[in-house]
Amino acid sequence: VRITASEMVATFLLPAILVELADEQPNIQVELVSSNQTENLLLREADIAVRMYRPTQTDVFTRKIAEMPIGLFAAHSYIQRHGMIEDVSDLPGHRILGSDRFDMIQRGFKEANAGVSAEAFTFRSDAQVASWEMLRAGYGLGIGPQFLGRSDDTLREIDTGDIIPPLPLWLTAHSELKTSRRVRFVFDFLADGLKRRLAAG
Repeated sequence: VRITASEMVATFLLPAILVELADEQPNIQVELVSSNQTENLLLREADIAVRMYRPTQTDVFTRKIAEMPIGLFAAHSYIQRHGMIEDVSDLPGHRILGSDRFDMIQRGFKEANAGVSAEAFTFRSDAQVASWEMLRAGYGLGIGPQFLGRSDDTLREIDTGDIIPPLPLWLTAHSELKTSRRVRFVFDFLADGLKRRLAAG
């Protein structure tokens, strides 16, 4: 079964679930595509997709699994060098990690009137895991899943109030889901595992 997911989901959410899957159904082989690009399920580039948005393709089966709370974090090493950050009112003047071609983070801060200028995004990358490691290394402030940031002793969460909405988590499969017991089993297994992992925080 070929599964595609974003870098963050493939790296930090799916491994534990796929271990459980292998223990329960050792005859099912998994191909994992870690990519932020949209694979075409109808062209059989993947059997199942885990995405943070609702796919617009027709003739696919889609289910919203959960919502993933997102937080703003800074490494303790960054705070030691650049000062304490209590909430969004302290953001002006700080370095913030942003995305490159996808300017969702930059637009989000602008729409929230957080007082963050374009010059604050001095590091931009669409490589999610690389950006997360830059955050942990103490480059600046960055956005990421709360379940990941809150479990990391090197990071401190910054109070943002309600300005960062959660991201929806969607599972999508092509029409073979209705006829393939293997694909259906993995689809349901992923749905249950993702719900449990996110609920556990």
